[in-house]
Amino acid sequence: MVTLREKIEYHDLQISIESDEIPESGFFLTGQTPLFKLVIENDTPNSRKGKILIRWRLGELTTHRIITFDVEPNSINNKYDLEKEWLYREGTGIYELVIFSNRPEMSLKWTSEGFVASARSAPIHPLCSYYVKDKDLYKYEKYHRIIIIGFTLITIGIAIANMIIFMLSSM
Repeated sequence: MVTLREKIEYHDLQISIESDEIPESGFFLTGQTPLFKLVIENDTPNSRKGKILIRWRLGELTTHRIITFDVEPNSINNKYDLEKEWLYREGTGIYELVIFSNRPEMSLKWTSEGFVASARSAPIHPLCSYYVKDKDLYKYEKYHRIIIIGFTLITIGIAIANMIIFMLSSM
């Protein structure tokens, strides 16, 4: 299951995430690597240049991706590939936009280390979340769910038959 959030207004830019392929069931640990793109829309009459920080979390692992952008005035289709993340465990993967009080143009002067260090206390806005699961465990659970449903239907059928027998014998 993949949830893409609405566009976020960030210092006169519209920020969102999209993906070319969004599987219905989420992603599996066995060889799947999700490819997401950061979309930056500039509705202003000015050209914009700067840095945006995207945080990705899965379990206890957190990575930071710095996206340097240069968008033309009134442009709506600026896409930047996000680095593919390693799906190392089951859980929910989350992409978040780190919200800084300074405009993205101000961050061009910052070093990567300073940019990431200042993000530790900055507020965030979720952009996208998706579920990662173990494919073998998923197949195993799906098989056993079918068996349990079968036994449940048999039990219900026996209970109905017993009620009918009891009602007929009490007449």
